[in-house]
Amino acid sequence: MNNDYLNIFYYSKQITEDRCLQRCLEASLEVIRQINELWEPLQKLASLFNINTKADFLVGIKCLETAIYGAYKRIEIFSLSLLKNTDNNNDNESQTKISQNSYQEEANIYFQKAQKSIQIILNIAESRNE
Repeated sequence: MNNDYLNIFYYSKQITEDRCLQRCLEASLEVIRQINELWEPLQKLASLFNINTKADFLVGIKCLETAIYGAYKRIEIFSLSLLKNTDNNNDNESQTKISQNSYQEEANIYFQKAQKSIQIILNIAESRNE
């Protein structure tokens, strides 16, 4: 009886931790999605902004790049933590692996797109002299 209580307590704690990790994955992926919607307008803006604000524009692009990188790394870390928790529980292991892989795959696609877009935007902005 006492052992059953400890098992229930352990699994309920683990389920709560897994849900938190899942929410962290979702939030990080949403950050990446939202930022990726900005690349096209920023690419258009790169040839139009006031040249006196060039440094500010470039810093803004680098800040978005840093945000994407941070969210991408959080997805890597949290998905590995979620997988480790699942390996310890042996519950829904295949479902968690699928979920983990889909988060990582989607994040990777967005990250690659971001890297390309950032280079294009920076090249346009850097080439402007007036």
